[in-house]
Amino acid sequence: MEKLKNYWQHIKKYSNILYATTIKYYTQAKTFCIEHKREILLSVAYVPYIGWLYPLYAFEHDAEVQKHAKRGLLYAIAAVAIALIIFLIIFMMPRPWRVLRFVFTLLLYMDYVLYYAIVTAHIYHIWNKKDFSIPKIEFYLEKLEQYI
Repeated sequence: MEKLKNYWQHIKKYSNILYATTIKYYTQAKTFCIEHKREILLSVAYVPYIGWLYPLYAFEHDAEVQKHAKRGLLYAIAAVAIALIIFLIIFMMPRPWRVLRFVFTLLLYMDYVLYYAIVTAHIYHIWNKKDFSIPKIEFYLEKLEQYI
């Protein structure tokens, strides 16, 4: 009972400080989100696998948001397709081919790492207000974006 009384006294003592601190951080976070609304929205498009949904359908009239949402969708489709193909190859390999199965498993993990690296690079460049493109892939991405 004595411990409970001590806890209650600490809560009374520090509740005003905690409330003031919480309000302070809340207003700072709210101000940050209002000031950087555009960057946050464009970054959401690159959240792995499903981040493109909200920007693609909620901002149909904004060309830049659509471009980033479509890129996020195409990167996700490519990563999933490559991972699925590698997985099916591994699944169909005979069990004694362990070294080759190991190599394909490493390729599968490299696919994930590459996807997350590309997505992270896009988000980084959005926040630094730079344009990021992969020259060899840019041509194909622009062609595929027309069909989305």
